[in-house]
Amino acid sequence: MTRALRARLCSPRPERSPATVGSVATNETVTRVAQKAVQQELHAWGRVFRDVDAALAAPPTDSPWAEYLAWETRAPKVLAKTSCELRAAARRALKEALSTAGEHARAACRLLDHPLLAVPALAAARNAHDALLPVLWVADPALSPGGRLVRLAAHYLDYVQEHHRFLVAFERVVEGVLVNEALSQLNEAQETLERAGLTLRRHGTEPQYVVHLTLGGDRADLRFKPTDAARTYTPGLARQYAVASGATHTRMWLTPGMRIGGADTSAAIVLPLFDLADYLGDGLLPLVGMDARPMHLATHRRRTAIHETARPNTGHRIRLGYEDFAERREDEARRSTR
Repeated sequence: MTRALRARLCSPRPERSPATVGSVATNETVTRVAQKAVQQELHAWGRVFRDVDAALAAPPTDSPWAEYLAWETRAPKVLAKTSCELRAAARRALKEALSTAGEHARAACRLLDHPLLAVPALAAARNAHDALLPVLWVADPALSPGGRLVRLAAHYLDYVQEHHRFLVAFERVVEGVLVNEALSQLNEAQETLERAGLTLRRHGTEPQYVVHLTLGGDRADLRFKPTDAARTYTPGLARQYAVASGATHTRMWLTPGMRIGGADTSAAIVLPLFDLADYLGDGLLPLVGMDARPMHLATHRRRTAIHETARPNTGHRIRLGYEDFAERREDEARRSTR
């Protein structure tokens, strides 16, 4: 598993002389560099997100988000008001998703301090991936305004429905008033969307819940499918997402080998976080008319530092610039799906 992940992340291996074989850094060194790089990445994304948040309020006129806001002003009054409320909810959800992804990324790095905690470290890295997939699904710059609205609505309504489901599952230990309030919130959300002109398809055996929404020719399912989203919005990480599921779900085909640990394992756990940052930049920044290239270049420098620390003096390095690296990553993803 580790060898395959290294091969995906690196340029082709040159032949190595016997003197360089086995020249690897200590796990402590790799962990220290990885922790610093991830902290720098998260700090950089904090600055970028402040710019994104400002652009969501006042986007450049040629951006997909500006197109959506213009469409909203032309929409019927009730639909426009609902859209405005969904946008506010989406901004709050975006902040929460980025914060949660950052917490998981930090946790993954901290767990690498302990050689026997590689499995939960990989699970934490996958959780960061999970946190950002809904963001990429909603932010997709290629969506039409109607398609974006139904995804915003589905994302919000799914949250409301799952909140009610959770309370119902524990209704014996939670106050009944909380369950009733959640049901009232659920009914209000569904009624609001129906008044705005969306069509709600209800569950066959649980009619209090909705399974998908439509508006004109646009449709969105409420049951988010993360594996499909990983293939669509993070194609170069789709196989990594599947492999990391072995850590999340404690699969025996993965966990015994993870306990070997070492610098290569630590690098293989952390490096995909930087690929994830690339995809977040590709999905979120163009939505509000921001250039993702500066962030990509900075992310790539951090990626390279980790990789070269993990395999020093072997000639086995990322020698590609970001554009060539990203192209090779996507080519590999396309070949893997054939």
